[in-house]
Amino acid sequence: MLYYKSYGRQGLKQSAAVGARPLPTWRYRKNPLKKRSQAMAEINWRDSWDSALEEAKKENRRVLLELYMDGCPHCMRLHSETHADAGVVQEVNSKYIPVRLDGRKNMDIVKKFNVTGAPTTLVFEADGQEVQRFPGYYSPADYLKQLEKAG
Repeated sequence: MLYYKSYGRQGLKQSAAVGARPLPTWRYRKNPLKKRSQAMAEINWRDSWDSALEEAKKENRRVLLELYMDGCPHCMRLHSETHADAGVVQEVNSKYIPVRLDGRKNMDIVKKFNVTGAPTTLVFEADGQEVQRFPGYYSPADYLKQLEKAG
């Protein structure tokens, strides 16, 4: 009532209108324009570390290991944006044996390579020797730079 008396009827209506606005939900809605097309090329992920290492030895290629966790927003963004980029897909499929593992289900791998956060991408030689490690989310351009550093 004090507010009504000091600012008048119009001030009360405006403050009620401002205060009654719903929270902006546009930030949380999925963008339909970002849907991945079925025709787009995708990274040919393997789901076994041991078989990927064997394949890398046979083909004399490096292994790209990505450790993620379900529900991790940075992991989902890395997978939906960076791994969907045509340049990243071409680079990874042509030069690496890619493996994508859930860190919660593969704790032995997490402990073996001393991974402390998700997502973490590791690059290995065919013999299993670690070459490069880059934790966290990277844009497609930065991801390609990291792969270039790995050689």
